Amino acid sequence: MPHLDVHVITSLKEAEGFQREANEVHAECSRPDVFSTLGFCLHTARNDEYHPGGDFEPQLYLCHEGSRLLGYLPLRMTRERRFGLRPKRLEFLVPHFGDRPHLVARPRDEDRVAEAMMDVILAHGQPWSVLTLHQQDEQSALRRAAIERSPRWRFWPLEIPLTPASVIPAAERFSTFKDYLDALQADFRSDVRRGLRKLLKAGRVEYLVAEGPSVMPALLPVYIALEHRSWKRDPGTKAGITRDPVRVQLFEGWARGENGARPGAGFVLIDGKAVAGMLYSVGEHDSSGLEMVFDDDWSAVSPGTLLVPMTVLRMIEEHKRTVGMMHSYGYYKSRWLGESIPMTTLKLFRLGTPESVRAIAGKLYRLAREQLRPSAEDDTKVVHNPARRSVATGALPPMTPLPALEPRGNDLVRRYDAAQLASLFGLTKQ
Repeated sequence: MPHLDVHVITSLKEAEGFQREANEVHAECSRPDVFSTLGFCLHTARNDEYHPGGDFEPQLYLCHEGSRLLGYLPLRMTRERRFGLRPKRLEFLVPHFGDRPHLVARPRDEDRVAEAMMDVILAHGQPWSVLTLHQQDEQSALRRAAIERSPRWRFWPLEIPLTPASVIPAAERFSTFKDYLDALQADFRSDVRRGLRKLLKAGRVEYLVAEGPSVMPALLPVYIALEHRSWKRDPGTKAGITRDPVRVQLFEGWARGENGARPGAGFVLIDGKAVAGMLYSVGEHDSSGLEMVFDDDWSAVSPGTLLVPMTVLRMIEEHKRTVGMMHSYGYYKSRWLGESIPMTTLKLFRLGTPESVRAIAGKLYRLAREQLRPSAEDDTKVVHNPARRSVATGALPPMTPLPALEPRGNDLVRRYDAAQLASLFGLTKQ
């Protein structure tokens, strides 16, 4: 077996020089999602609300066989204050925004690249105390290598179950939008059609699809204004993109196409003004929803019902395999055929460090408590979105008119009127 060479880049600027090679590897990897391109990782790292100004040390791991790049893994070293100490933690370069961050390598190389990288990461003399691999699914070669290559006399592993991710199949399963609608459960499909009939009576209803950097910068303020009229307007929910100015900068760059993905949005319009909206990214093979919101004043007609299916329609048209929906609210996404993907966060603690002592003590305490006080059945009614229900009522800001849009090149602006929507969803009458 040829020797694999792993080396580390510690500068975001220097990492930019590997984007062409990295894109070639990404195009052939087992999961070429919009969140694992090197362009996305670098752009998001520069606009990280949790570490503004780059308060971390980049660690871009590159694996070569001779002069050929086999794989890359964007990580970072951070410090966090704990009990007067500032231990170093090694984690993904983008741990807070995305879906199941992973090693990027061609499928035939994935296992051996993961093992070579993990041998370097776990080697003696590395300065980190905790290695954190967020949102790892069962297919993760990196998680597998971390568990298999970490000696138990040097590291203590802890896996934390997470809310599953959801992925909606698009062109990988359905040839037409009708095929997709027919696959929905019959009672839910009837609910959708009934809701659409109600929505179409609320005024002059249209659906707007827009994609590309020539139109999205003008539409992002429309989405933000819509967010201010939704449950996300309360800063306490920490759910909106306006929760932090750095996050707004992140999405402004996304709208200009600076993170390597094609930016897109869908808006439900009533009498020419947006009452619901969804932001999404389109990659080479797949797509992912990013944010979704609707106007509280129009909640009675459920305008958000159109957002997911119309995005699936768009991806079927573009022959994209799936629409990623990230995690949380699986009860809702499953109704749209979202497939649940179990995830865990794997933490490796270097034994002998204060962090490992604290983590092991915490684990033993929780186990003892479970033995002494078995959890009782909880009959409390589940509140699917408690943050939304806790937002204070009050006057909403005025609705924002839709700007004039002039797409250039391959960018897209498309409108569906009420008759087209009724036809798409198979309504016999309005």
